[in-house]
Amino acid sequence: MLPKHILFPIYAILFISRCFAGDNNSPVGARAAGIAGASVGLADVWSVYTNQAGLTKLNTFTAGVCYEQRFALKELSLKSIALALPLKQGVFACSLASFGFELYRENSYGIAFAKKLGNNFSTGVKLNYYSFKLAEGFNTTNLLGAEAGIQAEVIKGLNIAAQIGTISSSNNSNTISNRIYLPHQLSVGVLYQFSEKIFIALQTDKNLSQKAIFKIGVEYAVLKTLYLRAGIATNPTLSAFGMGFYLKNISIDFAFSMHQTLGYTPQIGMLYNTPKRSS
Repeated sequence: MLPKHILFPIYAILFISRCFAGDNNSPVGARAAGIAGASVGLADVWSVYTNQAGLTKLNTFTAGVCYEQRFALKELSLKSIALALPLKQGVFACSLASFGFELYRENSYGIAFAKKLGNNFSTGVKLNYYSFKLAEGFNTTNLLGAEAGIQAEVIKGLNIAAQIGTISSSNNSNTISNRIYLPHQLSVGVLYQFSEKIFIALQTDKNLSQKAIFKIGVEYAVLKTLYLRAGIATNPTLSAFGMGFYLKNISIDFAFSMHQTLGYTPQIGMLYNTPKRSS
């Protein structure tokens, strides 16, 4: 493990890159990570992060926890929680994520609402609160953000999806940068479900300060209880694979992604959904 006095300046660079690039190649949720982040068309509890419209496919209370150790460094770990509760009016969800270590900590808190508008169209919105805390000598910076997403099945098996997100800026001279700013970001994707066993997802992400990122991922159900996943992404080049185990109301997902220069990132997640009530 690198000494902290060396790790901190390295992380400072990663932090600035994270702020301006939106960290598009680091999806939340091991299922999404297993397909290289081509997740804007997915529909599960982690849609509270990737595209809130996907929450409308949930029909019971669902809770998820996930742990990621970026580039195999515990100082760059990400811990995430997602909760979703379907109601008559739509689906309410909340999220909590914590990234970093004692020299730098980034926390985010979100609340979302998603609703179906017809049989084949869904939409969702989310409000976020961010807290950036750096080493001694720097002030804590608090920011607000918002996201909105849509999903639509245009023909049987073919789904299109999009999400846009933004975050407020800060002019605090005592932060690591005079201006912390995550620009407007747009993600657009297509997911085609060939059968109950296999789908392929294509996605592109773009913000105002970075070249477009292209992603492609595939998921295949080997058995009803075992899913295999793989994907690749660009800018920078990233390859990923993963698997999921589904046992009654609990699922466990694993993913590994490989950055072209910084190495691999493992991720593990667990989901629980309450059993459906018998009619």
